[in-house]
Amino acid sequence: MAKLTAFIERNEKNKFVEMIDKNGDTIGYPRGYIGLSGLGGGCSRALWYTFRFAKKGTLSGRTNRIFSVGHAAEEIMVKDLEGIGIKCWNVLDDQDEFVAAYGYAKGHPDGYASGIPGNEEEVHLLEFKTANDASFKLTEKKGIKESKPTYYGQVVAYMHFSGLKKAFFMMVNKNTSAYYIEIVESNDALAKELVKKAEIIVWCEDSHELQRIG
Repeated sequence: MAKLTAFIERNEKNKFVEMIDKNGDTIGYPRGYIGLSGLGGGCSRALWYTFRFAKKGTLSGRTNRIFSVGHAAEEIMVKDLEGIGIKCWNVLDDQDEFVAAYGYAKGHPDGYASGIPGNEEEVHLLEFKTANDASFKLTEKKGIKESKPTYYGQVVAYMHFSGLKKAFFMMVNKNTSAYYIEIVESNDALAKELVKKAEIIVWCEDSHELQRIG
């Protein structure tokens, strides 16, 4: 039997990664609805095709690891918030569901929080994200409204459906574990535009009538 060290020295170590990735592959089944999380910066035409199951593929093992890392990061962020006295609920696997466009658009906020220092009595929407170093630094510099319009749209849509006026947005840098936190104000006008966008995508019969981005 070949020695493990010799196997790696022959520059075949990538075989391990390929095996792990292939073992983690899953079928990417369509969700059957438009995600409110993608309306803020999403191409309407792309969302139209996705909603109509135009593309079905495989989620790679690497993609599934990214999702797992994000879920694990949420657990850590909730724990860190609770550690400084912030109360969190409807988080992780107990999330609420918001429904729009006659049930064809849905969203699931990351939770709710109270006891935010400086505004202890007001309930805030919670939204957690992970980012690589470059994306994290851009958000630090410009805030989510300018740097992450998709995230911003998601947050204001969730505030609209929940009736809340503020959101506690928390992002972790996957390279350094640094946190970025921003209090986001509600924007009902934009939220209503996004709901209308979802309705147009649902009822539009020809994708070429929709705006294409990218």
